Amino acid sequence: TGNTILHLACERRDAEMVKLFCRKGSLVNVQNKEGITALHIAAAMGDIPIIETLYTYKADPGLLDHMERTALHTAAEKGHTSVVELLADRFPKAVLRRTKDGSTLMHIASESGHPETALAFLKKGVPLHMPNKSGAVCLHSAAKNNHVEVVRTLLMKGAHVDARTKASENALHLAVRHCRWEITRHMLEFLEQKYSRYEATICVNMENKKAFINAKTKLGLTPLHLAAQRGYNDLVKKLLKPIGSDQKASIDARSLDNKTPLHKAAENGQIDVCQTLLDAGANVLATDSHGQTPLHLAAENDHSNVVGMFLAHRGNLVEIENKNGSTCAHIAASKGSVAVIKELLNSNRESVTSTANKITRSTALHLAASKGHAEVVRELILHGADLMKEDLAGMNALHLSAKYGHSSIIDVIVSNTKAIELKINAPLRTLWQKTSSKTGFNVLHVATHFFQEEFAREMLHQIRAAEPSQPPGIKLDHFQPTQYAFTPLHLASQSGHVNLVRMILNYPGKVTPLHLAAKSGYVSVVGLLLSKSIKQIGCKDDKGFTSLHYAAAYGHLDMASLLLGQGADIHTCDKIGMTPLHLAAKSGS
Repeated sequence: TGNTILHLACERRDAEMVKLFCRKGSLVNVQNKEGITALHIAAAMGDIPIIETLYTYKADPGLLDHMERTALHTAAEKGHTSVVELLADRFPKAVLRRTKDGSTLMHIASESGHPETALAFLKKGVPLHMPNKSGAVCLHSAAKNNHVEVVRTLLMKGAHVDARTKASENALHLAVRHCRWEITRHMLEFLEQKYSRYEATICVNMENKKAFINAKTKLGLTPLHLAAQRGYNDLVKKLLKPIGSDQKASIDARSLDNKTPLHKAAENGQIDVCQTLLDAGANVLATDSHGQTPLHLAAENDHSNVVGMFLAHRGNLVEIENKNGSTCAHIAASKGSVAVIKELLNSNRESVTSTANKITRSTALHLAASKGHAEVVRELILHGADLMKEDLAGMNALHLSAKYGHSSIIDVIVSNTKAIELKINAPLRTLWQKTSSKTGFNVLHVATHFFQEEFAREMLHQIRAAEPSQPPGIKLDHFQPTQYAFTPLHLASQSGHVNLVRMILNYPGKVTPLHLAAKSGYVSVVGLLLSKSIKQIGCKDDKGFTSLHYAAAYGHLDMASLLLGQGADIHTCDKIGMTPLHLAAKSGS
């Protein structure tokens, strides 16, 4: 630690030993590893006899420890008023010394909760209104650290109640931010007392930009914003109570981003504060800089209980759009907030399931599917959301899940087959095969176009790999098809995605030209195709049929002879175990 024997004697408060060491020549100004001298220790202990001895032997009161504190600062921190008075008399030059952050001795006494010590410094000439480097005066320090008696003392001695820090916060802001209820109560009562009636009238005058109770930080936050944000409901009620000349906190005061206290409470899920503000007449329709109401913010942050409370207060809030054209349902769906979606559906099922963003034409279902929020998709589907509906780009919800590779959406659709088939009044395969009116692509085309390998693999169980795209209605920048009839293989090949190409080529459901020619009995065409590649002779389609299966099933004897001559396997089984011989017997060939 670097302590000398003199340090140790001071710590033991052994005045006689200190005198002995000083007489024997101990150096009184030696500092230990923390920069602390014997005088620092004596001041911290409040030991006046030792301080007198050290003074006699020329102790230096100006020496700073590593926190840039003198012995006087240490005494102030400990609240040793008699020591403070002694040191101030013995070492008057030390009274105005500051710490590393620019704090005066008044700051230190105030933040440590010593009103008598603070008064002692005031008498010795330490300025009451001197700010530190952050712009805080001693009143701010006391309020922040919940020292009620110090605050009361400083206000009685003339501390400016509306003094601001560099962040533009007054003492009330700090008290609210740090949940100092007694400080807040006292400061508000201070404005009502007779001796401060004139000041109270000025401070609460709504035309006064420095009005204490409605003073704003650099972010435009009033004490009511801060109390609402942190859920200090009792404090909110106190701030809303009229003071002075019958004025009170502005319930709909706006921050720099145009948020009211109700916005801040809703954003942070403070349901009790929200109820208090609504009961006091807060504007539930107020919008911030992004056009968001408090309900939008509650939905965005997954506060379903707050959402439910707002909807009970005013049901049509669910239909309000922000500047981006989004309702609270769009926001909740995009965020994946299942509980919020349920609250909204209970309030207005039709609006939640069908309202489209006026800019993008996206519904809540589109947004949930594009983000892969499977549970939200399930809720929306079960409440009647339209899976076939397209957004501005011509994408339905399934197309969007394919674009972003959210295979979990496939599971949701399969597990709710009956409900979906009832909704679309068609078999589920109709949904899989549904093509975009603008791109002509079905869900498998979309998955391959956007390199979503896993999604494409799942879709190959539902859609033929050779399914061609349909004529597009409009050319889109991200597709730009100049022709139609693209197969997934075309798209995968065009993008150069080797794994997708390999997967599609190896998938047994691929119908080849050889299958089609064999089925129709075109011997010369089959011969030409086989001359180019004999490997395709064993390829199976989605039924498990080879070209020989088709020749046998349709009674094409010459075709069967050609295929057998080229090495076709007569024992190959289809998906239900039928060989070409079985099919020939079945057809009577």
